[in-house]
Amino acid sequence: MPVEPEPYALAALLSGCQRHKNEELAEKTVKKLWRAAERDSGGYVMLSNLYASAGRWKDVLEVRKLMKEKGLKKNGGCSWIELKNQVHSFHSGDGAHSQSIEIYVVLDLLMYEMLPV
Repeated sequence: MPVEPEPYALAALLSGCQRHKNEELAEKTVKKLWRAAERDSGGYVMLSNLYASAGRWKDVLEVRKLMKEKGLKKNGGCSWIELKNQVHSFHSGDGAHSQSIEIYVVLDLLMYEMLPV
């Protein structure tokens, strides 16, 4: 009896497909991922990004249309950092952090410093 892979394993394989631009394997993998975790937008977003990097804009639109039909939305990016034994989490566009104003000021300064001369 064949064992179905867990969604996390499929997502890892899909990530590898994206990294190595293997569209054919990505399409097979994402179909399995959709069956295993149909309410998770991650596979859709990864496939859409793969198509975009290959210039397949019609396919990008099809994937996004499918996401819209299923009521799925891309989750915003997030990251964590530990400072002095305290974990701080940051979510894209989120102003809930107690020092968000200061953080965005520093980010703006960094962006300015990175502009070409």
